[in-house]
Amino acid sequence: MRKTLALSLLLGIMAGLAFPPINLGFLAYGILIPLLFLLDQAGLKQTIGRSYLAGLFYFLFTVFWISWATVPGFFGALFVLPLYFIIFSTLYYFFRTRLGFAAIFTVPFIWVGVEYLLSLSEFCFPWVYLGYTQTHFLPLLQYADVTGVYGVSFWVAVINICLFIFGKRTEKRRLIALVTLALFAVPGIFGWAKMQLLKPSEESTRIALIQGNVSVHEKWQGQYKLNNFQRYKSLSKTALAQEPNLIVWPETALPFHLRGDPRYNRAMHHFADSANAAILTGAIDYSFNMDGSYEHYNAALAFRPFKQDIQHYHKQKLAPFSERVPYKHYFPFNVLKDLLYDLGIGDYSIGKEIINFKFGGRSSADSTTFDAGVAICYESVFPDHVRRFVKSGANALIVITNDGWFGPTNGPFQHKQMAVFRAIENRRAIARCANTGISCFIDPAGRVRQQTRLNREAVIVDDVQLRDSLTFYAKYGNVFAQLVVGLLAIAVIVTIIKRKV
Repeated sequence: MRKTLALSLLLGIMAGLAFPPINLGFLAYGILIPLLFLLDQAGLKQTIGRSYLAGLFYFLFTVFWISWATVPGFFGALFVLPLYFIIFSTLYYFFRTRLGFAAIFTVPFIWVGVEYLLSLSEFCFPWVYLGYTQTHFLPLLQYADVTGVYGVSFWVAVINICLFIFGKRTEKRRLIALVTLALFAVPGIFGWAKMQLLKPSEESTRIALIQGNVSVHEKWQGQYKLNNFQRYKSLSKTALAQEPNLIVWPETALPFHLRGDPRYNRAMHHFADSANAAILTGAIDYSFNMDGSYEHYNAALAFRPFKQDIQHYHKQKLAPFSERVPYKHYFPFNVLKDLLYDLGIGDYSIGKEIINFKFGGRSSADSTTFDAGVAICYESVFPDHVRRFVKSGANALIVITNDGWFGPTNGPFQHKQMAVFRAIENRRAIARCANTGISCFIDPAGRVRQQTRLNREAVIVDDVQLRDSLTFYAKYGNVFAQLVVGLLAIAVIVTIIKRKV
């Protein structure tokens, strides 16, 4: 039991240090080794128990920020998320009892398959993928424009099994060392060359990001509605000297039904006209159904100078047990939903369409026009969702978020670094605007520019590249992850058939 506890704790500590903000990403190259030692020679019951404990420490040390937003949600996450470790370990047990030591080669396939599973359903939580530990080693990530983050997770898992084999088997260590070296050299050289060849786009647009640093507890109180608006308006005026084409405010910067409030609706149009710049802001929106009922959404709204229309996009990926009760129309969640709402769980509706915002230049002489895809907070952690904006014609990507819910924890740093992958996967520049930070610009190679500090008011302005070409990932999405899952399914079937024969 002591050994099990020690190895599980070691895995959790390594995970906590490998993910941002500590940024000791090289620890991820051995992060699965304690788990593999735990599962070595274990029976099925031991496999289930040990893997659950390992998963418990893995998520405890990486997503403890959930407790800052919701204590019940944190304990719920600690109960549910380690179940994915059981799925991984049970599949590995299946192969180990049939293939012996050769089962080690199935580990990268099983791990990526489980990561892909984490992105599905209304319970989805695709947060602490192994690939995200590598966001400070940019040359090693450039092939993500084909495979997505799943390819990098697969690569990290392969390195783990190489090091595990190196420690377990004394023979052929020189070969294993050479293979491991090649695993770094090939993607490293390829990625470095690709970054050199990725020239800046000839077209760009100037964007200002406004980090208001408004308390998450204050902003939702009605008496502060005017204060919020005035703060963002005042900060935006400081950016006008640099003549931005677009000014971005964060998620729910105006936490009320903006389109339905004539006073603030007129004020936003007037400010866009006087600034001669488009204003993109997070707000709450609603729509009426044919039966007279209505739905409300976490939304992004855009006001363009001298135009009366209001462009809008409704968030589609909602944080489970925060913005929406998963499967709330089905038992048992339909029974629990009222209780959960009383505990502060949101009840947003799911947006229905991918919509890109259309923006133009500051004057008739500026012919620059571009489409921007806007991911709202939690949406930015879904690679396939973000690439749908690009496939629909987005020349640049914008992320608006309110990471103030995470407090002064590792959460805002983890969330920001995930956007590095979205930039590389789609080869699109990203403007990321966060209420309390971290706001930044990211270029198509994943380099972070002008990063703000956490929990500070800030205004940053940059010229953002506009691109039209589509990467393999932008065109086809998670083909790599789906191929891995398909090969894993075939391996299971073949292994069962051979066992029967």
